[in-house]
Amino acid sequence: MRCATRVCSHPPVGMGAPLVLLGLPAEVATAVVVMVAVQLLVQHSNVDYNTAGLHRLLALNRVHRFHHLRWPGVGDVNFGLFLTLWDRILGTYVDSPTARFDSSDLGIAAEPDYPTGYIHQLVRPFQPYAPQLNRPGSDGGSGYWFPTPAGSGCGAA
Repeated sequence: MRCATRVCSHPPVGMGAPLVLLGLPAEVATAVVVMVAVQLLVQHSNVDYNTAGLHRLLALNRVHRFHHLRWPGVGDVNFGLFLTLWDRILGTYVDSPTARFDSSDLGIAAEPDYPTGYIHQLVRPFQPYAPQLNRPGSDGGSGYWFPTPAGSGCGAA
């Protein structure tokens, strides 16, 4: 508990520090950092839970999973961190209650061998890029192809 208290009272440099430098009180910056960290854990959790319709308002994992689909253009949806409001307004909201994805559906299709180690992922953006595009389903994934926002250029071919 002592470690958790220390993190809450003094957010790690690089997390809340920019907010404090912009003039936000340290307590508020800490609260923002904690709220964002908790939301990211909830949003990226691989847990199937019933939200009684809150997924329409809150950017929870069921809706956010579409953002991580690996095919170019298809995952360009559901950007909201806390709410789905801006995605709805800007036409980037997608949901399908019956959609189920496996790990081969998520990631970066252009880089099927994207590094899995932490340090290798930090270094990857500074290395040469050589895309290897695959269509949904051609790489062993489920190939689930969902309805996309109007005008996004995505959809079944």
